[in-house]
Amino acid sequence: MPWVSTCSSCRRSATLVITGRVPGRTLYAALSCGPCAPRHREKARAAGPVTEEPYGQSEEQAALF
Repeated sequence: MPWVSTCSSCRRSATLVITGRVPGRTLYAALSCGPCAPRHREKARAAGPVTEEPYGQSEEQAALF
């Protein structure tokens, strides 16, 4: 079964990484789904300027051992 990252607030699949940062420091970071994104953006905005990146599931990682 493949690993699926979930939203920080609910159990849906994560589609965004939302961060609130001040240069040199990340004060808020969350994996988010579409419906929960406004809530995470609001929290990130309180921490600092918001950056938002799509969270894509990359190719399946090769076994480490």
